Amino acid sequence: MQLSKREQALTDILLQKNDYVIASEIANLADISSKTVYRTIKNINDLSSCGDIIESSRGRGFRINYENYIKERNNKNSDFLDYTPIERRNSVILNLLFRSPFPVSMENVYQKYFVSDSSIDNDLSVITKILKEYHIDLSRKGKSISITGTEIDIRKAINVTILKMNLFDADNLRDFTSDLHELNPYDEEFIISQLEKIERALDLTIPYPYNVNIFSHLYILITRFREGKVYESEQAPLDDKQRDLTRNNKQLYIVAEKVISNTSSYLNSKIPTIESLYLLQYLVSTRFDQDGVQSSEVPDLVKKVTKYYVTAINELEHLNINYDTVKNDLANHIKPMLNRINNHIYIKNNLLNEIKLEYGKLLKDIVTISNKAEKIFDIEKINEDESGFIVLYFAKYIEQGNTQQKVLIMCTSGVGTSELLKVKVKKYFRELDIIDVISTAKYQKDIDKYKNIDLILTTVDVRTPKGIPKLLVSAMFTNKDKERLKELLRDHRHGK
Repeated sequence: MQLSKREQALTDILLQKNDYVIASEIANLADISSKTVYRTIKNINDLSSCGDIIESSRGRGFRINYENYIKERNNKNSDFLDYTPIERRNSVILNLLFRSPFPVSMENVYQKYFVSDSSIDNDLSVITKILKEYHIDLSRKGKSISITGTEIDIRKAINVTILKMNLFDADNLRDFTSDLHELNPYDEEFIISQLEKIERALDLTIPYPYNVNIFSHLYILITRFREGKVYESEQAPLDDKQRDLTRNNKQLYIVAEKVISNTSSYLNSKIPTIESLYLLQYLVSTRFDQDGVQSSEVPDLVKKVTKYYVTAINELEHLNINYDTVKNDLANHIKPMLNRINNHIYIKNNLLNEIKLEYGKLLKDIVTISNKAEKIFDIEKINEDESGFIVLYFAKYIEQGNTQQKVLIMCTSGVGTSELLKVKVKKYFRELDIIDVISTAKYQKDIDKYKNIDLILTTVDVRTPKGIPKLLVSAMFTNKDKERLKELLRDHRHGK
């Protein structure tokens, strides 16, 4: 199911709401007319193969049918035969890249799209400009087209094109392979066997999405050698940086060499030794589930970048995350991330939209920190997908911090109503540590005793020390009280 930007924006608005929302409110939030709201909702529901995504109720408005939304999002058979111009061009680019430098008949390339000659001419003009960004040239001779460029540039363009085609949107390796419609089943079986051999040799598991990236790399390698032509003569000797990479990761390099040797035998074709280095770059860019294969020494750059993220997020979000507590976990992510961006290896973050909804401000701050880190440490671009992964680490520590929040409950007498309030709060907010239930008189008498409290829930309006948030609630702890407490805790976590 392919949504337009407007359709996605409207869906995102409703995903953030727990109840019905009237059309005029949606229109205001989306900056569109109410008439456009109705038309957009109809389009979304018409596109769905799993029932209405957005349901309506007369006099109440619209809301997401979350079950249908999840079904549609997970539906791998939602495949449309009509290609948009962008989808068509990406498919043509991928076709040409795999077959480079061999010429391809335009009839073979375009026969399944049923487009006019003028559309083809326009496509090729746009494709030429796109390929120029990768220093790749497109040539047109008669009714054939071909592209030429260095192997490194061609591989880079293939990776980015696959990313644009959303093939990395799969939630696991099996879904990814099913989305590669041109994938030969024998190739699939061979590549998966090589992934399994890597895992056995290193005694670890390669988690998603890294297994998808390595699969994609081997798939591209096999397709290039089978359908195109890779010139060994253009492969320069290893430079000092590359030699250091092989020396510092001997075990991984041995495994990479073995996989490339197996691939050479599978293709019955000689594969240049540089391919072992390319595969090694993917392996060192992987965050393994077990980290025993990695060097126990953390490079200085990794330490500095990790510390910078912790220091900067504490400042921006008004947090107090202890560096020593998070450094190992975060550094184990930062290390392969730096390898990825240095080697121009892209990974797709399928949780990015949900991260934007749930941790929008935190993501915005992490993106800001990433942009500054690029300049401070002179490193390659850290894209939004990578920043989103970093958000998950800090979100985990922020959420874990919830369990440390000390709560004091009080009311006029300190008995009966406050005990009932304690039971209800504990029922719905188990992560809170309720340290005492007291009367307002006792609190005011021993105020210093409770100076380290994180939050006060009270049924009466009482003056509290500056810096300690309080929430005035009903002794019955109504649904409205629950929502207000949720909002207060959320704001407190995000330093608002």
